[in-house]
Amino acid sequence: MVLPRPIYEGLPVIYLLIAMVVSTLIQSGLAFFSAAILSFAAVLVVMMRVQYRRHREAELRGITLNARIEKRRRDTK
Repeated sequence: MVLPRPIYEGLPVIYLLIAMVVSTLIQSGLAFFSAAILSFAAVLVVMMRVQYRRHREAELRGITLNARIEKRRRDTK
């Protein structure tokens, strides 16, 4: 299944909006727990996308992740 790009990119925001609605409209422990899980999923998705895009950008420029780490170590010494 392939999602259109605007929907795919907006999923973390949708997760957060659903979490806010659930936590404000339903006052129970289960609602709070599910809102926390949705919020965590949104943050995790954003972090994974950022990490992947940085790695992919480095690959396209011909720089491997290990080379970037070594360069940072040399620059900080």
